[in-house]
Amino acid sequence: MNIADGQYNENLVFAGAFPGSNPNVTVTFRPAAGDTGVWINGNGASNVIDLNGAKYITFDGRAGGTGSNRVMNVYSTNSGFSAARFIIDAVRDTFRFVNLY
Repeated sequence: MNIADGQYNENLVFAGAFPGSNPNVTVTFRPAAGDTGVWINGNGASNVIDLNGAKYITFDGRAGGTGSNRVMNVYSTNSGFSAARFIIDAVRDTFRFVNLY
């Protein structure tokens, strides 16, 4: 799933596996080819990305999934919460080339 340039004020909660996903079929979120900056920050009242029992999810911070430039940034505006949290058997989830603040 490609994410367009911009700032997103969202809290993302992933509970359980996506239907049809498995070790060979994962769900990938990444900036679209040519993007120069994707910023995801929460509302400050919880973790920005909460992987609650989620499985087979990849966040790839490279535009178009190629190269080595980190274009995706995830940050929490509240020191009491995390940019990303893995809980309740969240396994086989990956963050690569993503700046987590």
